[in-house]
Amino acid sequence: MGSIDQSTNVTQFKDRGVRIITSRQTKELLSTLVAYRIGKKTSTQMSLAPETFAFLLELFSEATDMVEKSSATQYIGMFPREGKDESLREIVRNIVPDGEINFGRVLVIFSLAYQMCVQFPDDEDYIIEIMETLVDEFLVDWIVDNGGWEKLIMSCQAKNVTFPKTKLACCIAALAVGGLLVYKKVL
Repeated sequence: MGSIDQSTNVTQFKDRGVRIITSRQTKELLSTLVAYRIGKKTSTQMSLAPETFAFLLELFSEATDMVEKSSATQYIGMFPREGKDESLREIVRNIVPDGEINFGRVLVIFSLAYQMCVQFPDDEDYIIEIMETLVDEFLVDWIVDNGGWEKLIMSCQAKNVTFPKTKLACCIAALAVGGLLVYKKVL
């Protein structure tokens, strides 16, 4: 009989637990940031310190302002209700085509959720649900690997980081191209 490596099992269990917690926290952040930006009152208890959340909200607001000023938003209004999940998945793939995740791309993906909710207010819950699935698929592992939300945001604060505008410009371009591809597919 072979022996079971208990430390490997414990590590895998801990890793899975951290991923689940980070996934929940990311979904909570996404829906709360979108609600704040839209102007809705939310009763969600944030698991981040208030000053950390305020800093994240400031960066998110900058990102959504830049996305709103880009040409990418003109394509969002053309999305059909049916197939919206596949269209969003395709755009997220275009934002991270190389599999490279960074904080700027995370904020652009969150901004995409916000823009979709603004364009389709009756579908807000549906859009958030789709984006939560995409967050699990594309972002959670990277967030966990980088120490979680608290560490990511605190690192940005400590370095006095402002939103990386050049990276955002690249992400907005990818969003616009993704939107265009989806638009062509819809017609």
